[in-house]
Amino acid sequence: VADLYWVRDTGIEPDDATLKAAFGRLTDAVDQPALNARYVLQGGKLVKAKEKAGLVTDRAAAYALFRKAVLDPTVKTVVFPSKADQPTLTIDKLPAADKLELIAVGTSTYYHSSAARRTNVANAAAKINGSVVPAGEVFSFLNSLGGIDASNGFVGGLIISGGRTVDGLGGGVCQVSTTAFRALYQAGLPVIERNQHSYRVGYYEPQVGFEAAVYDPGLDLRMKNDTTAPILIKTRNDNARSTLTVEVWGVKPKRTVNISPAVITARVPHPAPKYVVNPNLRPGTMRQVDWAADGYSLYITRTIKDASGVRTDKVSTVYKAWQRSEEHTSELQ
Repeated sequence: VADLYWVRDTGIEPDDATLKAAFGRLTDAVDQPALNARYVLQGGKLVKAKEKAGLVTDRAAAYALFRKAVLDPTVKTVVFPSKADQPTLTIDKLPAADKLELIAVGTSTYYHSSAARRTNVANAAAKINGSVVPAGEVFSFLNSLGGIDASNGFVGGLIISGGRTVDGLGGGVCQVSTTAFRALYQAGLPVIERNQHSYRVGYYEPQVGFEAAVYDPGLDLRMKNDTTAPILIKTRNDNARSTLTVEVWGVKPKRTVNISPAVITARVPHPAPKYVVNPNLRPGTMRQVDWAADGYSLYITRTIKDASGVRTDKVSTVYKAWQRSEEHTSELQ
């Protein structure tokens, strides 16, 4: 609670930005959103599953109560008003699974990944498998995933945070978001939100710049379904071959999509190596956590041709120059 307000000479001043962020995390944890109609596997076949209404916080009314309670030490509990959340896709509007067409495919490889990273790739791929996006609505990778935390099956691994590669939860999830982006972008879906990694990551080569980083909370991959019918997202993860495939199924739109290779407009050499003390390592050991990577400015373009004509869009990426980093148990002499 102390982090939610400032103590100034004039008295206690609520920090609205932090309050709203805390309120958002709390309501995300307790809300039970509606479930749209979807496909589920039964006997190796996809079958329709009925939609289900949900119950969510009435956020405007609840926030006023939350804000007041935070600043009142006599308040011990708060009951948030709620409201029904109705599904936007009902089973009668869901096409039969055998009527769906393959629209686009995205692929990636993750050779030399650690056991933890492989666990997170497999878990994230399974979580988004079967996701259905109604026509006109937006696919959110994080919403389909259900959150990156231990309770959702994710384990510790290396992630990019604060300008370094560090131990964190969910390392490898971006392998799945990147592969999903490749499929959705190839399908011609409009990009609502796409974020890049800080530096050029070897796992996503040779399709440089064709990637999407996610971080929970704050960085999502969101694409709009502009087709005339719901789309289904299917994943196939082959751990033995270190390959991941994401497929987009639906009623195939009458358009062609061509994506260009990356055009590199600038390159910056990587800096000298950095050595960091990590007292948690076993005595006399070292661990490399960052690999040197030059910085790049680049872009890829997509050309879409349909009944309305020809249009082109661009995805730009600016990678930082990244230095090699090693952790040691003591300072180098």
